[in-house]
Amino acid sequence: MRKNIFNDTRGLSLGSRFRKVGDALYQEAVSIIAEFEVDFKPKWFVVFYTIQLKETVSVTEIAHYVGISHPAVSQIIKELKKVGLVSSITDKADERKKAVTLSDKGQEVAHRLNPMWDAVETVTNQMIMATGYDIIDVMDKFEKQLEQTSLYDRVMEYRKQQLLGEAQIIAYTPAHQKYFAQLNYEWLNKYFKVEPCDAALLDDPQKNIIDKGGYICFAQLNGEIVGTCGLYKINDGVYELIKMAVTDKAQGKQVGKKLGLHMLEVAKQQQASRVELQSNTRLKPAIHLYRTLGFREVPIDESSQNYERANIMMVYDIIDKKV
Repeated sequence: MRKNIFNDTRGLSLGSRFRKVGDALYQEAVSIIAEFEVDFKPKWFVVFYTIQLKETVSVTEIAHYVGISHPAVSQIIKELKKVGLVSSITDKADERKKAVTLSDKGQEVAHRLNPMWDAVETVTNQMIMATGYDIIDVMDKFEKQLEQTSLYDRVMEYRKQQLLGEAQIIAYTPAHQKYFAQLNYEWLNKYFKVEPCDAALLDDPQKNIIDKGGYICFAQLNGEIVGTCGLYKINDGVYELIKMAVTDKAQGKQVGKKLGLHMLEVAKQQQASRVELQSNTRLKPAIHLYRTLGFREVPIDESSQNYERANIMMVYDIIDKKV
């Protein structure tokens, strides 16, 4: 097999390869039609042939049948009308509905081209059989895959998994205290204000979090610390997820999710039954992340409300749940 870009890239250049084959077949069709000396463009085929098959059909029905957009079908019909191959008719039962049918000239052209189309179908099927694969069946299955989940959604989900693997988690050491404070002060000053309880935790996390049975970690990308998060021990069975912060330049790189998943795993290892958190609904990306991780909203308990800014409380029950 002669090596080329399509062999080397395979799925990466699939769209370009489809276009290459499509362009080649289009030019072949132009040459074949020219032999019949008929004013007919290959791009009209699916619409024209549908009208021939169904005799009288609406634009909407054509669009649904051939799988192309309503405007695209309308444009082709406009071109077919211009050369006199189709004409419009009004539905007798509903004058608001219009349909199209082949004109006398269209019937004549169809009569002349049908033998050619039969020949093209026969030869094409022979070529397909020669490959040893039912290409049409494969295309049907591939299109169904796209209908179920778009290529865009599949690639974005795969990329998220890649990004999750790129961030590295490192545990807290006293040398990291400045990063813990810097990352959190950054977002607090951006969205809210620093409250006394914030300052106590950020300025001395060893005393106020670690020594009380809590845990702090950091996310590192390309050797740079870009995120942090903590677990505050409320009691032997309950921890609070606190001080999750990701620097702006690392937003969208799955750093927050990597931190959250790690924290839930740590809580599980500590035999915790629940992880709680308090946040603010203004932080929509954060709330979305917590829900994605499996947290659910519960009524906020004002007696245990730690921050003035907190207006939502969420919990994650670890019992019988895979982290």
